[in-house]
Amino acid sequence: MQVSLQNQLPQLPVDPISRTPTSQPDLPRIHVIITTFDRQETLRSLLHQIEDYASLFSISVDVFDDGTPEFLPLASKVITVRVFQRAENGGKTAFWHLIHTALCHARSVEAEYYVFLQDDVQLCQRFFSEAVRKFEAIRSVDPRCECLNLLSDESRRGRECWTGYSPRHIEVAGESFFQTQWTDMVFLAGRSFLDLLQYRIHPVTAGRWRRNPTASSGAGEQISRRVHEAGRSIYQVEQSLVDHGVHASRMHPELRTRQPLVAKRTDHVIGGLATIPERALLLRKNLPAILRQVDRLYVCLNGYDAVPEFLSDPRIDCWIEQGDRGDAAKFTAFEDVNGYFLSMDDDIAYPDGYSSRLTTAIDAYHRRCCVGFHGACIPGRLRSFYQDRWLFHASDALEDDQPVHLLGTGLMGVHSSTLRLTAQDFRQPNMADIWVALAAQKQCVGMVVLAHEADWIQFDRTEQSIYEQFAERDQEQTNAVNSIADWKLFACASVSPAPAGGLL
Repeated sequence: MQVSLQNQLPQLPVDPISRTPTSQPDLPRIHVIITTFDRQETLRSLLHQIEDYASLFSISVDVFDDGTPEFLPLASKVITVRVFQRAENGGKTAFWHLIHTALCHARSVEAEYYVFLQDDVQLCQRFFSEAVRKFEAIRSVDPRCECLNLLSDESRRGRECWTGYSPRHIEVAGESFFQTQWTDMVFLAGRSFLDLLQYRIHPVTAGRWRRNPTASSGAGEQISRRVHEAGRSIYQVEQSLVDHGVHASRMHPELRTRQPLVAKRTDHVIGGLATIPERALLLRKNLPAILRQVDRLYVCLNGYDAVPEFLSDPRIDCWIEQGDRGDAAKFTAFEDVNGYFLSMDDDIAYPDGYSSRLTTAIDAYHRRCCVGFHGACIPGRLRSFYQDRWLFHASDALEDDQPVHLLGTGLMGVHSSTLRLTAQDFRQPNMADIWVALAAQKQCVGMVVLAHEADWIQFDRTEQSIYEQFAERDQEQTNAVNSIADWKLFACASVSPAPAGGLL
């Protein structure tokens, strides 16, 4: 169904519009509202992704096009799609009207959930299932929740915006969220949300942009303020459920050049960790923080007789390794995974947002380098690896991203497509940092220590660390590093490049 929209404000109430029934009427009903302009390829890609969920949900879609020239017809055999078109592009100054019209038409659509999307996002795996599950989890502890923001970009994750509310971090069923009291136009809500808004957006006057030409459309701000002032709640996911890549913004080109909305979570986040029986209590203490960072965790139990009961979590795959491969065992699963791989240690209390920073940075660097929060440069031939390296310590503040030769693998992330690692790369135990760095040098893969605050990373070292074991007897480490005569810094261009002079 394709309808032409008038540019004037439609009158309320809107007469019910006939709707083709979906093929699965007994499934949970989701109505999707997509706003679009001049991105027909990405729009079709998004619709194909939505179609993949037709067997799990009864889905209907309304597409509101803001005057795309030569807009091509849309059709689907498995979901209901309606298209509403403006005759001319209204841009951000008329975007409120597009959302107003969408709300008017949503009044006639009976659904349990309403999902608002824009044409430049892609859905993560299990998108609808995860969005609904998270929304209901929050509502189980906060019945006032009206809206869940599904986009969590690095620039505004957990930040204050529009309503003056200071966001707070909460945990529900082991998952992290922020109560922010604001949302962008990528969110999930229930019917009561539409009732609260009375199926309308109030006009946004031109004075908004005379005062500030780079101001946003005002639609998200108005929705946020009205929900907040009604005493209802708005939450944001910590891990984005949509991928908002780096591309030119049709609505905010100048603002998005300065502040790109980068949020990629289409791939799983996999953690790898190795431990020994002497550190079981340490692992048990830090495990909740570790699990919050990943979708799946692989744990190698060096020298264990049995799998500890506290590791019986469906997200954990663990195995017993006789003997001790040391920290190299954390990379055992690397060859078989597809996605973001975080190499981790059992003695680090990983802070909230840790994996988000890594995965966002990996994509900002176009998946061409390894990133982390602890690293070193090799200034030349060394007499002592631990004494002569130039260290960028995770506990110290770092103002700008810093290219390095070597990363600490307890605080490192890399996409599986970036680097090749096999068991043969790890020639001796407890030297994983060096073996991974050597592999990166051979494959011309860069390494970057990411900017961070002082003491953002907290170490929980009640047991002796690898550094403490070998600081005074590091000849093997030194020889391995000296096997490369000229260590190179491979520059990686990011979405927001580091200042000139960042390379040593």
